[in-house]
Amino acid sequence: MAIRQLAIQLSSVGFDVLKFDYYGLGDSAGTSEEGNPDIWRDDIRTAYRELKDISGMTSISIIGLRLGATLAAEAAFTGLSVKNLLLWDPVVKGREYVEELRKLTSSVLKGKQDHGPGNCETLVGFPLAAHTISMLSAIDLTHIAFKGKMKVFLVCSEDREEYGQFHRHIETAGHPVRMINLSQIRDKASLEIQEGHVEEAEKMVAQWSDQDEFDQALIAHYAISEITSVLKSAV
Repeated sequence: MAIRQLAIQLSSVGFDVLKFDYYGLGDSAGTSEEGNPDIWRDDIRTAYRELKDISGMTSISIIGLRLGATLAAEAAFTGLSVKNLLLWDPVVKGREYVEELRKLTSSVLKGKQDHGPGNCETLVGFPLAAHTISMLSAIDLTHIAFKGKMKVFLVCSEDREEYGQFHRHIETAGHPVRMINLSQIRDKASLEIQEGHVEEAEKMVAQWSDQDEFDQALIAHYAISEITSVLKSAV
């Protein structure tokens, strides 16, 4: 949903935007158990070529969220000619990501097992083949090799050591990189709303179960505005 809103926002300020679903996900062909990181990285390369053909643009930027950011980094750093690469909360360590999904799935299912069809494991509602999970677990962006001269923007919703490790890895490789900490933007935005519109803010918070949930809902709006500003200034 956040990426869709960001695509709409970027389109409204004059960017040509192509948003797509990966093979086996969303409205694309295939099923989730048929997909894997290699296929999804090829999807990015195909989308890249399609956007260039459709728009005639020679300057392309790529934006990815979570695993999409990871796949975008792997695709871009291995040959795509990209001007700006914006990675929003990328999965840096695949093994830790898979374990997070397992814990989330277990929490949602209240401990019930859901292995999915055949030799698959269902993670947060998506059946994934064993070899796909193995490929995801093998991901480690701190070991990725770099090509090209793109600008990299690392957007983080929270402080994680893995983001710092990835940031240092990019800098060590000699790539220009800017880290944007959305938790600081969220705190500032929350404070501005509560100071400027106390009554309205109290009503809005009351619609959520607690302040933390309200802050998480708020951050997406400000993240989209911040990312749009960053890309406009980088053109």
